[in-house]
Amino acid sequence: MNQPELHLYRDLTNSEKRYSQAIVWIPLLVTLFSIISGILFDISLGTLILFLLCYSATVLGVTVGFHRLLTHHSFKAKRAVKIVFACLGCMAYEGPPFFWIAAHRRHHKYTETEFDPHSPVSPKKGAWYSFYHAHMGWMSQHTLENWRFYLGDLLHDRDLRLINRYYALIALSGIIIPGLINGLMYMSWYAFWEGVIVCGFVRICFQQHVTWSINSVCHIWGRTDFKTQDNSKNNWILAFLAYGEGWHNGHHAFPSSAKHGLKKGQIDISYLLISLLARVGLVHAIKIPTDEQIKQKSLKE
Repeated sequence: MNQPELHLYRDLTNSEKRYSQAIVWIPLLVTLFSIISGILFDISLGTLILFLLCYSATVLGVTVGFHRLLTHHSFKAKRAVKIVFACLGCMAYEGPPFFWIAAHRRHHKYTETEFDPHSPVSPKKGAWYSFYHAHMGWMSQHTLENWRFYLGDLLHDRDLRLINRYYALIALSGIIIPGLINGLMYMSWYAFWEGVIVCGFVRICFQQHVTWSINSVCHIWGRTDFKTQDNSKNNWILAFLAYGEGWHNGHHAFPSSAKHGLKKGQIDISYLLISLLARVGLVHAIKIPTDEQIKQKSLKE
């Protein structure tokens, strides 16, 4: 390993602990803001629509960008598409892309073992602690033993390195921009702060817990449609809230698939967007299992 690489890996190792500890405390502060917003603001219809738009954009930044494109290489995208989705993923405030990707890749490598960063299985400490650990407790407790192993294919991507370096500023823009938009819509400072709190902080709080529920809920409650070596489940409620990520059993059966909703009736909004982008030539090389592969792993109904 050359010296620039060594310096980068050292920086990543140090920042990983810093970011993971910060992220675990943010929801507590955000929840307080959520309560305050419910007391102080008579939320307008325009703000609620903006909330939905911001939520959708940042959820797709995580599901399409961080997860399916960058972590699993489920499809290939134009450079501009990669940059946009990576920045939207940062605005979800779930950690820098390298932190998110490395932790998720380790999850797939060591699913539901002691080495899984957010394993829901901890027999020694009981079911409720296991749930809490998988949901959010893991972020202040784990470390990655080898950044190069998990990120070797991405660390030389200059775009991602730049986005990762300026993660804090990009994430902050996901709070300030909704405030500016809301303030301009109603031409008032009151609307600005309403946008910051409702479309920024409250949106972050709700989205984080939806995402973390994939780690916790979707390994405990739901339906098993495919043969896997773990307890991953398909949960339709989280599939709706997380735009297709709740078809978690399907994802664990076929990790590199761009489509997670592999059974009839399993709507996958993230995949629908990927398909739309493919139609206009912005993405290509989409990976989906064949009907025969799906049939081989399917459990009898």
